Amino acid sequence: MKKITLALLVQIVISSTCIAGGPWTQEKGNGYFKISEWWVIYDQHYNKNGDIIKIPHSKIFNTTIYAEYGITNKLTGILNAVPFSNVQGKIIVRDNMNNYTTEVDEVTAMGNADLGLKYQLMSSENSLPLSATVLFGLPTGDNAAGEQNTLQTGDGAFKVLAQLDAGNSFTLGNINGFGSAHFGYNLRSDDYSDELKFGVDLGLSFFDSKFWLITRINAVESLKNGSRNDDDGTSFIYANNTEYVGLALEGSYLLTDNIGISAEAAGAFRAENVAAAPSYSLGIFYQLKK
Repeated sequence: MKKITLALLVQIVISSTCIAGGPWTQEKGNGYFKISEWWVIYDQHYNKNGDIIKIPHSKIFNTTIYAEYGITNKLTGILNAVPFSNVQGKIIVRDNMNNYTTEVDEVTAMGNADLGLKYQLMSSENSLPLSATVLFGLPTGDNAAGEQNTLQTGDGAFKVLAQLDAGNSFTLGNINGFGSAHFGYNLRSDDYSDELKFGVDLGLSFFDSKFWLITRINAVESLKNGSRNDDDGTSFIYANNTEYVGLALEGSYLLTDNIGISAEAAGAFRAENVAAAPSYSLGIFYQLKK
């Protein structure tokens, strides 16, 4: 029986609560703004066959900004950006005497950014909430950084993600909750393969809805229609044909009516071309209400 090991989810998961993410749009003038620190430390990698192999010790720290703002009651603007990405990895260096030593290579630069719009197709007033989202991925990160060009803060590709989200809220006694599902097609440039993205979220609230516990299952499947040949590059975190089926658990707590904190751990049960280690994040968010 194949061993199940947690794997890094390179794509940063957008927070999905009753006020951000899922099929729900922000009301006009309302917003959700979050800054978080995401990190992973790893020395193992899933290769293109799904086998775990040993690689040099590496670290990634991303400072992420996520924002939603209600342009109208049905149309929400979305920003998901990494203004600072710190990547560290061990490299082998040869000096003038042909002696080989191991050193730590490091780069700090901007990561990738996504800009998009979410439109409400159906609301809970007369049907199941349903929304359509278009996200434009901008190659603001560096895909060949460091002394040996093996460190990456981005993939260097333009992307267009078209996604449908459906879901609903519910009440179980004194517990409020929500469930949602999404399916999307991610078109990518620079000879990367296109991707199918899908997943489900389940959230439950406690303590008068001040604390939310959210579980997510997300999956990415490569269509393997790109010619880029870097899926054996174990030092790259943005390799072509990355695939995974992942699980994430998030807790968020409202400190005031508008300000809250969150913590998340994420991993995967099956993966290809991605680092094999859990990732974590801590964040603080602000809800703008009219």
